[in-house]
Amino acid sequence: MTRNLKGILAMCAAMALFVANDTLVKLATVHAGAHQILLLRGLFASAFVLTAVFWTGMWRHWKEMANRLLLLRCLLEVFVAYTFIIALGVLAIADLTAILLLSPLIITAISALALKETVRWRRWAAVIIGFVGMLLVVRPGGSGFQLAALLGVASTLGVALRDLVTRRLDRGLPTLLVAAAGILSLTFFGGLLSLGLPWTPVDTWMVLLLAGAALTVLLGNVAIIIAFRDVDVSAVSPFRYTVIVWAVLAGIIIFGDIPEPAAWLGILLIAGSGLYTLYRETRLARSS
Repeated sequence: MTRNLKGILAMCAAMALFVANDTLVKLATVHAGAHQILLLRGLFASAFVLTAVFWTGMWRHWKEMANRLLLLRCLLEVFVAYTFIIALGVLAIADLTAILLLSPLIITAISALALKETVRWRRWAAVIIGFVGMLLVVRPGGSGFQLAALLGVASTLGVALRDLVTRRLDRGLPTLLVAAAGILSLTFFGGLLSLGLPWTPVDTWMVLLLAGAALTVLLGNVAIIIAFRDVDVSAVSPFRYTVIVWAVLAGIIIFGDIPEPAAWLGILLIAGSGLYTLYRETRLARSS
């Protein structure tokens, strides 16, 4: 197996694992609120990641976690997760996944407007087309519009900001500690909310759902790391968009949600504009 083929398979597996996590969380939203899901899934995920931290000896670097950028990233992680879970409980999983695919386009727009990076007209056109695709999925003013779609857009904006902050983290800060900080923050926030919000009794089914969600999201992150180790990033990155295939299949098979024709067109526009942006960035990197 070539390095790139290994990376592509790992990327496809990661996207499938992330959709599996979303599916389990969506099933859990029927029985519990977002605060309860954050806390219970966080407890399982914290147990997994802390075991990895101690197993690898990364706990010796805990002092490196005391910096403002990492704190800001944790706050954004909490915002993303909370708004995403609420939206996921209402929206079709394929629609919400399509909205989240806008994050690379939002990063491009922020880079141009706030960070003063050079973005030429082709990539601006891709951003605009992706935005039009999002409107087709969300359908504001239409009979199928739901306010939860706005939470999905807010979560996507949070993803873009979180990723921009992640880029500016010290490269010497171990990735495992960054992940651990985010997971522990989510668990702490879920615990705080649970103090003032109603709590649904926990049964075996809920425990299995959230334990499975914690495991799949952790394995998904491991697969992402494998996908980008010692590969040509330009060859592997486009397969991130296989997530929409998994999301559509999960929506149809598990929840019986079949996207409407306008949503199908919106999904294609978002995926196509994102792939084109990735292509342009790869060409620019090579020419540089």
